[in-house]
Parts: sequence; C-alpha cells; structure tokens
Amino acid sequence: MLGPMNNLVKALESDLAVTVEFFTHDEYAKQLPFMHSFPKNGCEVVSALLAHALAKKYKDEEVIRMHGTDPATSQNHFWVEVGDQVLEPTGHQFEGIEVPFVCAAPSPLVVKFPHLERESTEQALNALLSLNIKSDAQAKILERLAVKLGPNPSIEGMPKRLRLLVTPHVKR
Repeated sequence: MLGPMNNLVKALESDLAVTVEFFTHDEYAKQLPFMHSFPKNGCEVVSALLAHALAKKYKDEEVIRMHGTDPATSQNHFWVEVGDQVLEPTGHQFEGIEVPFVCAAPSPLVVKFPHLERESTEQALNALLSLNIKSDAQAKILERLAVKLGPNPSIEGMPKRLRLLVTPHVKR
C-alpha cells in the first residue's frame, strides 16, 4: 500500500503529464506569449498557470512558484513546488534534461539558477499581466486546464467528515 506522500507524487506526475499535453496541444494555450515554442521560454507562463491550478486542486498543500536566476547571464527559469515536490514542466528545454519531471525539492536546476525567489500563486498570476496576459485570458486557460487536471483523487467523492481524517494538515 502506498503512503500519502507516494500518492501525492503519483498524482503530481499525472498532473504534470496532463499539463505538458495541454500546453503542447490546446489551441487557446498555444496563442499565449512564448507558447509557440513550448517548452522553450514557456516556463514563466506555464509555471504561473500550473501553480494556480494545483493550489486549487491541492488546497491542503503549500503551492508556490519558484523563480531562479543565473547571476552570470541574468537568465531566468520558473518551476512549481507542491509541498516538498518540484514540478518541472519545462525543464526539458535545457541540455541534459530530456523530459519534464517531478522530484523532491530542491530542483536540480538550482545549480544553473541559484538566486531563488518564492512567489505565491497570486504573485505569479499578477506577473503574467506584464506579459500582456490579461485576467480574462488567464481565467479561460485556468478553467480549461482545471478540467484536464480533474479533481483531487485522494478526496473526491469522500464524505466531508472522512476527508478531515485523510487530508494532510499543513502548518501555516
């Protein structure tokens, strides 16, 4: 029997696969800035939208967007962390990484992007406004992505009184 952490990792791996498929093929998503060359240069957009969608799905987990910067080149990279798990939906744009991945934090890309900033999902979405991705466009993509991601499998259909027994409680 898998423990709660293994269940979360499996669910996040599934969510990551769905997300990559979504941003690769969804006609509306492909019209967003930088998405024509996904995964290259798509990390800022994808990570903001994915972080927000996962925060809604996994309400009891801390979900943040990480922003790493290479001080030598000022190059940036963004990824998502859910609890102590890293989701790298665009990590495969870099040499030596062949596929998107989920791993225990920290991301192996902190070697390349060591200056780190934690961003809330709200900060991440607000940053998309500077890329000219308006709130209505964000809402449309988030709605479409949420449908693809589906509900949290660990609690869907479970009576509320039982959800409290199995839902991990995060210290705030």
